[in-house]
Amino acid sequence: SRIAFKMKTPLKNNLQFKHTGVVKDLVPLGANLHSFLLYGGDVELKLAASNRNVYAHTNNYLVYEFWKCLLENPKGVSNWVRNLSSLLDPDAVFSNQKMFAILQDTWSEQANPYTRAAFFYLLSRCSDTGLPSSGKFIKEGVNNVSLVNLERFQTKNFNICLDKVENYLEGTSEIPSEDYLLFPVGNYNLNLFEKGKSKGIETTSVNHRKLCAYLKAEKKNWIILYKYHPRLREMYKDYNILMIDEYGRQTNREMRCKEVVIANF
Repeated sequence: SRIAFKMKTPLKNNLQFKHTGVVKDLVPLGANLHSFLLYGGDVELKLAASNRNVYAHTNNYLVYEFWKCLLENPKGVSNWVRNLSSLLDPDAVFSNQKMFAILQDTWSEQANPYTRAAFFYLLSRCSDTGLPSSGKFIKEGVNNVSLVNLERFQTKNFNICLDKVENYLEGTSEIPSEDYLLFPVGNYNLNLFEKGKSKGIETTSVNHRKLCAYLKAEKKNWIILYKYHPRLREMYKDYNILMIDEYGRQTNREMRCKEVVIANF
């Protein structure tokens, strides 16, 4: 019998993009595509399922470790989640808020990588931010369906890469010139008051102006994905900007634009 690959991210997908089909039109079948800022993996898995060779990069070890454990042994991760989920009794919401806050502060200190991977999954699914180290507790974050999907997770053409660099952009330096670079950034902001903001240990910060300056000097083919913001049209005015509506279709009308795909080719 044919294997049905479960190419959907098991994590809560707070950063959903509708325009994966537009990216497929830009990147040929069989091409090598290096995606940066790996977290939820939604875009990367969809592209991998469409026969692009995806190399998903992160410089965050905890993100890398979760995906490594999941790719090696999804059933093992699922079993750990089932064991640990009893810590968060869905019928005891008040005590859950306290326990949830404690686990958010301590999960990364666990000695076993599969325990850490299980907490990564459990806490992110039960958080209103979709992140294991921040957010408020959500009662129905994990259920039997989500656990079965976790246990049966399969993929193809999807590789994870840990870049041992402080700045995620440094991970692009060794990539062959014929390969494609992808940056699924998400929301644009002005990076104001970033210094005072608390960041989860699993997050990677993006300075949008520095990213723009870097890409303008980059000779490899690159694509960036953003939720729509009018400032992006000025920042990338010399590049190919494709506007996408709420249904994932290209549009010429800015008022209908929800996302943008920007490429240097």
